[in-house]
This record gives sequence, structure tokens and C-alpha cells, in this order.
Amino acid sequence: MNKKFINHEKIHHRQYFESLYLAYFIGKIEYWYARIILKYSHLNAYLYECTEQEAYINQHDMKYLERRRSWSFLKYIPHKSQITFRENSEVAVGKM
Repeated sequence: MNKKFINHEKIHHRQYFESLYLAYFIGKIEYWYARIILKYSHLNAYLYECTEQEAYINQHDMKYLERRRSWSFLKYIPHKSQITFRENSEVAVGKM
């Protein structure tokens, strides 16, 4: 495991802890919306979730959790980014 992966999971931990797992259920609703309505593949629907958007976009910033505000994952619901994986396991983020 590398530092980015650990930071990614710490972001999820904070999301779920502060929201009493409501963030998890919001993400799953978005996942099923992307799968059924938008007809996204499993991977693209997973990356569409607001919790994954926040975690992937900020996983490289090791100080993110220090300045992160509560419920920050909600701002990723209306503002989606295109997240793709590169060959070297890096994540590329762009606008949808």
C-alpha cells in the first residue's frame, strides 16, 4: 500500500464517520442512478459516486483532511469530474 491509497481510505473513513454512514448510502444511490439511468459501466458508475470523487480528487494531498470541512463530499454531487486510471496506477481527473 502506498501513501495515496492510505490517504484515499482515510478520506472515506472521515466521510462515513461524520455522516454516520449516510455518505455510503448517498454514494450507492448515485451508483445505481449511473448504472440504470445513465447506462454507465460498473467502473464508471463507481467513479461517479460523490464519495469516490472526493477521495480520488484529493488522495494526493496529504494535508487535505486537516483543512477538509464536514460533509464536503456533498459538493461533488452536482459537480462531477471524469476520473480515469493510467497504466502506472495513477489517476487522471478532468471535467465531464
